Amino acid sequence: MLIWAILFLVVMGVSFVLAFRSMSDYREVPAPSVPFSVFLVGNPQALTLGNLQKLGEAFIKGKFIFSFERLFKGPKRALVVFGPVDVLQPFSQSLGLTEIEDYSRTVTGKMRAWEVGKKSPNAPIGSIDILSYIPSLQEDEEFWWQVVLKPKANQQFTAIIRAVFRGSDEGRLVKLQEELFDIGKPQDISVLPQAYSSEQIIKFYQDRSLPLGSLSHMGQLTLSAEEVYSLLGI
Repeated sequence: MLIWAILFLVVMGVSFVLAFRSMSDYREVPAPSVPFSVFLVGNPQALTLGNLQKLGEAFIKGKFIFSFERLFKGPKRALVVFGPVDVLQPFSQSLGLTEIEDYSRTVTGKMRAWEVGKKSPNAPIGSIDILSYIPSLQEDEEFWWQVVLKPKANQQFTAIIRAVFRGSDEGRLVKLQEELFDIGKPQDISVLPQAYSSEQIIKFYQDRSLPLGSLSHMGQLTLSAEEVYSLLGI
């Protein structure tokens, strides 16, 4: 009986440790106590490298997560930013910010999602606009490109990149997804081995989350302001 009692306690202890690690190794999400929102950037050309650096300085004070998202629908394209309302407010006029509904939580249909990283983690990202390699989309097809950021010291950012493709035709969905997988080749950027389903990655996209703990190596990048700017393809 004593042996069984000891085994029971060992199993319970291991279960507790694993449960604790599964929570601590989850994902960091924007602070729930601070109002966050999605804004359409009406004047993308005003998002200069200098303004991006100023945004980083503003966000680092509160240790806030934020994200830039490039949206493509047919021939149309847009830039949105997700972040704390109070921090973005001073940039509202220069960037032409308009608060909008969170599109990622309202769109339905056939969707594929994946996370993107660098083949060589220490290799720099150049000035090539990889988003210019996106194939032509039909009117009902959408491609989302999300760069989630958390400012660090010395004008650097912890980042993760996610992509979502939405379409109605299954054949084109498969074909275009394969083409979209390759848009990062000029910058040595590729699709990460997918440990999650599209549904899970879409949830991470909606939450604008960053990996934590032992998950932090999974696709997480350290980027300079110049590299972030290049990835946005403005």
